[in-house]
Amino acid sequence: MPYIVVRRNDIPAGAVQITDLFFNKSQARSHSEPKPQGPLYLRPIDINESGRLSPRLKTNGGDITITNQTTGLVAYVLTQVDNDTEALTLAQAIDVANFIIAKAYAAEDLDNLEADIQAEFGADYHYSDEIENLLKILSGEKFVVSANTPIQDGGAHTPLLISESNFPVPGDRRLVTGDTSWKTSLASGQLYKFTNTINSYFSDLSINLGEVNLNGVVPEANGNGNPYAVVYLNDGTVITSADL
Repeated sequence: MPYIVVRRNDIPAGAVQITDLFFNKSQARSHSEPKPQGPLYLRPIDINESGRLSPRLKTNGGDITITNQTTGLVAYVLTQVDNDTEALTLAQAIDVANFIIAKAYAAEDLDNLEADIQAEFGADYHYSDEIENLLKILSGEKFVVSANTPIQDGGAHTPLLISESNFPVPGDRRLVTGDTSWKTSLASGQLYKFTNTINSYFSDLSINLGEVNLNGVVPEANGNGNPYAVVYLNDGTVITSADL
């Protein structure tokens, strides 16, 4: 099922919501209908690259451990990406995390992520996980790594085997299996607007992204010149209204 990922860094959690997804919480009857999936708030991507709760690493010989309980994309990269079988340094993990965010802001496919990372950094990086876990994080689902999690043992990277415990609220960002209202929304509703139109908080500029590019306007590196969101299928490919 699809994941809705922000394309900008200026959208606070709770500022933008999608209300045309079925069932809406205000309309659903919990005893007879599926779990409601609307309204769905857009959430910023939690990179967590600095600050008190960002990952802290301890090296002991050839062993490396994340010593604190931490969250976010940098922690995920540390547990799932290696450099020629060795764990990444914190600086390398931050670079990879920012590269992934840049791809999401540009609405680029993520289904060949390992090859894309290798091409970008010119190193023998390997990605160990399924892309859907990354999409959960990009869409705003909370990812947690426990304190004292090893990421390298005897000089070799040890990928974290991700389980439900790493996502305390599993599935809260995934659209309901079997429902197609997201397709209606993407074809002509709010998802269409949020994935095709440049918006500001004070006005709707009503400019199609393609027209912006044709006029030579380059989106800012931080994504603030982009539409609000992009929709990814669970294989890491982007789906747009033109694909429906």
